[in-house]
Amino acid sequence: MKIAAIVGVKDECDLIQPCLERLWAVGVGPILVLDDHSVDGTQNVVDRLADRSPAPLARTAFSPDFGQNMQIDGPVFGPFVRHHSPDWLLFIDADEFLVCLNDDLPTRLAGAVSPVLSIERFNVPLTNDPFVPVTGTDGSDFLGVPLIAGREVLNRKLLEASGDRRWIMHHDQPKLVCRPGCVAEYALGWHSVADSSGRSIAAHPAEGILIAHLPMTTAERFVRKVENARDFLRRRGDHFPGEAAWHWKRWVDLADRGLLAAEFEAQRMCEATVKRLAELGVIERASAVLEKSMRNAAQSSIWAGLPAHAHEENDAER
Repeated sequence: MKIAAIVGVKDECDLIQPCLERLWAVGVGPILVLDDHSVDGTQNVVDRLADRSPAPLARTAFSPDFGQNMQIDGPVFGPFVRHHSPDWLLFIDADEFLVCLNDDLPTRLAGAVSPVLSIERFNVPLTNDPFVPVTGTDGSDFLGVPLIAGREVLNRKLLEASGDRRWIMHHDQPKLVCRPGCVAEYALGWHSVADSSGRSIAAHPAEGILIAHLPMTTAERFVRKVENARDFLRRRGDHFPGEAAWHWKRWVDLADRGLLAAEFEAQRMCEATVKRLAELGVIERASAVLEKSMRNAAQSSIWAGLPAHAHEENDAER
């Protein structure tokens, strides 16, 4: 089985290498890095790794024609996909790290009936000693990483109306891994896909796989990300109308008001807070989240094979 990945990146020189190493470690390759014109040395890191990568690694530039960056067979991804003919195609960002049971993604995808699978994303909490991976090769490091497992979906109005909510507690939308022959293009944010007729393709949950998302590590990186978001929205904001990308728009507004440093500090959790949230089950280790997802999947499979009256009896008992 050949699993290819497209890695979106913009100025992530500290994270791009461990991100790529993590993909290789779980069985992904070839990889195409979609670089939105980084200026921090990210391109140099990728080019250096390409000389010694265990699987084909290439880099391409984000197209100024936004729609071309969404098309599986378009000028940006098309040559890569046609050349390698992968069975599965994953889209992930450089601050996202794939975690799966036994570091064996091919086994996790084997036997999947749906052509599109969703991989849940969980934010890594920002602490006084933030998790910043140096290498992506050791799966035990990622199985032990704390994740915000609470599934509260926030929006700008709700967040700003509540003084005790942090953005980092937000439930991220999942990322997708799909069979490229069934998919024509991605939708906004690369969180959904459509076929050649424009119809959305339903995604089924992937079992035993998750993404640990590192949105915040250092204040300097956060400022850089927000300024990059400002430039992105200036150039391509018409593709993100209304509440789309609301968190980026909010952060740009906070930067304009001189409040970005305070926003970063508001996300930080002290040891006591992390411990309290862990006791409440809001923060869990990646290994525990994976184990729970597998138990839920097994339970769903059991009930799917039983007659309807068995479901009703179980509901009555509960």
